[in-house]
Amino acid sequence: DSRTEKKQMADTFLGEVIPLWRIHNLGTCSGSTQNIVNIARPDTISLLRHLGGGTNPLLATGRLVLAADYKIDPKTLREATLVRIEKVFADPTGKETLNAELIVLCKCRIKDVNTADPFPHARRLPDLVPLWRIHNFDTIRNCLSEGDVNIESISRSDTVSLLSALGAGDVTRATGHLVMVCNYKDTLGAGMDAVLARIGKVSEGDPPLTCSLRMLGRVRCVEVTTTEGPFPQTLMDMVPLWRIHNLATSVRTEHKITNIGRPDSIGLLKHLGRGDPLAAVGCLVIGCDYKTLPSPRESATLMRITAVRGGGQGTYDAELMEVSSIVAGAVCVDESRADWWPRVSVELPRVWSKPASPSSVSPVLPRKPSSNPPAAVTRSTKTATEEVPKSLSIVRGVTAKNASDCPYWQRCFKVLVDKFLNTGYQFQDFHMQDADRCFCNDCHRLRGDSMVYKRADSDYILPVGFARIGVKVLKSSVISKKGFESWHICYHGTKFDYVSDLLITGHLLSPGSSTYLGGKIAVREGHIQGSFSRRNDHTGTKETFDPTNKIFLSPTVRYCDYKGVYMSEHMVMGKHYRCALQVRFQPDTYCIGQETVNATEQIDPYIPNKSIEWYTTELHTHFFTGVLVAER
Repeated sequence: DSRTEKKQMADTFLGEVIPLWRIHNLGTCSGSTQNIVNIARPDTISLLRHLGGGTNPLLATGRLVLAADYKIDPKTLREATLVRIEKVFADPTGKETLNAELIVLCKCRIKDVNTADPFPHARRLPDLVPLWRIHNFDTIRNCLSEGDVNIESISRSDTVSLLSALGAGDVTRATGHLVMVCNYKDTLGAGMDAVLARIGKVSEGDPPLTCSLRMLGRVRCVEVTTTEGPFPQTLMDMVPLWRIHNLATSVRTEHKITNIGRPDSIGLLKHLGRGDPLAAVGCLVIGCDYKTLPSPRESATLMRITAVRGGGQGTYDAELMEVSSIVAGAVCVDESRADWWPRVSVELPRVWSKPASPSSVSPVLPRKPSSNPPAAVTRSTKTATEEVPKSLSIVRGVTAKNASDCPYWQRCFKVLVDKFLNTGYQFQDFHMQDADRCFCNDCHRLRGDSMVYKRADSDYILPVGFARIGVKVLKSSVISKKGFESWHICYHGTKFDYVSDLLITGHLLSPGSSTYLGGKIAVREGHIQGSFSRRNDHTGTKETFDPTNKIFLSPTVRYCDYKGVYMSEHMVMGKHYRCALQVRFQPDTYCIGQETVNATEQIDPYIPNKSIEWYTTELHTHFFTGVLVAER
């Protein structure tokens, strides 16, 4: 009956059941790496085998688990640490044990701990989002079409406490965090209206403060608590899933949907508009193609309804704007009602900072992996041990598939090859198959790679989400193997139209240079166009900075891909592609400085914004090792 149906939906929404890994000396610093050695306890081996598909514990790479200190009785647990298994491998010394590398994500609430064999598991409750109660909420809600709104004269203790908690004691570092905004006069409770927003720049100094908010969309609250801190916190209701024919998603893309007449779509709009489909404007939905449903833990696209109009004959027209990628949680589907629609609980993207002290705010999971933190995460390493039993059988060895076997890599490779057809050159002349590697999410998880690596004492971030097509090193760029290994790894964003010229030349071109195919390199739109004096945040010194005579690179491809300043999208068969170059850069031939793309948030969680841009006027101190292509 309907009561049973509602209870089942409520139970589904309460959270997902996750294995509980009990670990000695567990470290809980968000963003830190924890090495677990001498894994041999039967409950832990059973847990890893379960996550690895039932047989092979080495395939548990990429899975999430709840971790708790071994000394704490599981039945009394109300909080655990969510961790991601980065790598599982056999002990290199030959012991019949396993080792693992974990990334600590966040603290989270749990309930219903089940200690049954072979390992315990618990229900992870959805994360609470801070609730910001604001006067003149109607004015804020009406600004959804503009997206941004400024909040002035912030002095109430609950609001200042909220910003301070999100910024780990520094209100200016609350930038990028998500909050739920509601009317200060509203009675707090389930079913209340709110607006999901992202905090922009917060002014420095003592109150009163000023702050900007990026309004993402209207949502409803299903749980509000006022007992866990100086400000209320809330749980966002499940988001309706709008299944649309031939929907191609790309963040910040606008979609026009016409002749909306299906009962499920009409029912969805009426629900959001509380009976009036035209009043659904500003509400958030998750958009997906009609033929597919997102699975739990898959990436999905959050969209805001920007317009709804009557289309005649009982149909409607609507416009949608994509606002963010999210991770899907539980999916509820009711096939018994024609006017019903699927709903999805979401794990909201959340910025990360290393807190000075534990915050009372329950953090929300970061996006895959592109969340935008306010400060770089300091990766610390701790080691824990487990006792070794007398005998244990372990499955050894996992062989990852070749890059050319991955459909994602194949599509990216074809797009690159096709762009060479009109240049008079064949890409095969530059291709080095031994250097091919796919960094799509599936291949990255299968290999169990870390995100950060070091080359010659310089960190670089793996280009997860891109396919690397290896290229040959030109003879003029050949150096000794020892020298090759000592040069730093970095990335340079570019256009597909420039790739052939750059590969032919063998090095990057500074603004003003002419290309082999007759083009002219210019300072990209949206970037600084002339010389000026500035303070270099990386070195702390003053310098004259002129971007018109330099080439720019970065140790993270996320900077190259930030808001399209360095990359341009190329559309093929309804999909968007963008490209960059993987580069080896000679040490001591370049300068390091802060970002110059007017970023309002941390661009990469592992590289601080003050050190994210590398630049030089020397054109022959680098060479290419691969072309990176990503599909959006």
